[in-house]
Amino acid sequence: MRSENARQAPQQILPPSTHDGFGGDCVHALQSHVISGLLNGTPLENTAPDYLDVIRIEETIYRSAAEGRKITLETP
Repeated sequence: MRSENARQAPQQILPPSTHDGFGGDCVHALQSHVISGLLNGTPLENTAPDYLDVIRIEETIYRSAAEGRKITLETP
């Protein structure tokens, strides 16, 4: 349990990575995109329904592995 008198260390904002490998600092790119959209009112690239489809697909993949069989996804 944290003491009420304990001080938090100051947070440091790190610059984006210049790594050209997998991801290429995709988290920083997504965060920048969302913040820009919120500040400037521009549309976001992905919407909640897009993510719901991804979650549905991911859950089906895990179920398929657990049951040891192929499962056909129906188009919503």
